[in-house]
Amino acid sequence: MFVYVDESGDLGFRFRRGSSTYFVAALLIIEDPVPLHADIDHLKRRLRMPPHEEFKFSKSSHDVRTQFLTVLQRHDVVVYGAVIDKTRLPRSARQSAENFYSHVVSALLALAEDFLEDAIVIFDRSFESRPSQLRLGAMLRRHFRHEDINAAVRAIRHRSSNSDNLIQAVDMASGAIYRMISQGDERYLRIISSRVMQVEDVSP
Repeated sequence: MFVYVDESGDLGFRFRRGSSTYFVAALLIIEDPVPLHADIDHLKRRLRMPPHEEFKFSKSSHDVRTQFLTVLQRHDVVVYGAVIDKTRLPRSARQSAENFYSHVVSALLALAEDFLEDAIVIFDRSFESRPSQLRLGAMLRRHFRHEDINAAVRAIRHRSSNSDNLIQAVDMASGAIYRMISQGDERYLRIISSRVMQVEDVSP
């Protein structure tokens, strides 16, 4: 099983300086990513996008978002979302971005535990505010053991979103969830509603 993870919002807490109120992490679970990867390539050609240009929810037009999510909902995927309103967190939970991020992702994987079997968990390595990959991997493994889901995770990998269409797919799903949470705009999430298993507040 392949599990792709991405997020919307940021890990900061300087709200008066532009930090996001919400942080959303999403995962997309799929048994065989090849057909979806091919369909995203086909959509890119249909939209006459350069081969290495990637789909990003935050940078896409309404039409592109709608077309992409329509392609996504046709495939046998499962989407989970974890949401935190950062303004509600105590100061103790704001001290470490690494602990904050690993808590959200671990809670997200715990929500999806029933779908995890010998899972390869794949993160977007290009997110510049993410903690270092080695520290993140070590911290997540400790959380997995605590949540008793370690046996379900075979490997943790990091890939560039511009070369992996499934990272782009979970970015679009995460963006749809974030748009609904932050703006009350359900248009995009409604397109993939049949694929969204759960969106949960995972505040500590």
